[in-house]
Amino acid sequence: EYGDLSAKILTKANCITYKLKWIKISYHKEYMAKDHVILKKPSTTVSGWQLPHRLSASKKVLEYVCNNKGTLL
Repeated sequence: EYGDLSAKILTKANCITYKLKWIKISYHKEYMAKDHVILKKPSTTVSGWQLPHRLSASKKVLEYVCNNKGTLL
């Protein structure tokens, strides 16, 4: 609708409750966020703690991060 081709979202994770919180977000007019855009605070609608859907990519990423925290690659 607005011509955005990608987005970057900085999140905070709670590995005890398995919830996510959006900290900063940016929308980009180029694929893979290759243009330079300033990160902004998310709207109040999505800025609170969220429980990702059990089959979502967000849930899979959260599980991976929480299961591998402190691991150096």
